[in-house]
Amino acid sequence: MEESWDFEFLSHIADGFVSFLSEFVDDWLANDMRVSIFKILLSWLVFSLVAIHFAWKVYGNTAPDRTEARLILRLTSADGKVLLGRR
Repeated sequence: MEESWDFEFLSHIADGFVSFLSEFVDDWLANDMRVSIFKILLSWLVFSLVAIHFAWKVYGNTAPDRTEARLILRLTSADGKVLLGRR
């Protein structure tokens, strides 16, 4: 009995996904304003990810290892006293 429920549940999910996809394709082909905004945002996202990937390829080996280098923020006065942070 549970197997038919699982199949019915999966069938509803598949039907919903197919209807969403068909509506999305219709909107995409209609060149609606929402689709134009989506295309702009999608292209910005892809461009950003590609730029991050290439930047990581070029500068990734210059980044310090987190276990080797720790960034300690120190604010010192003119006479060398530590005002903020660790010594």
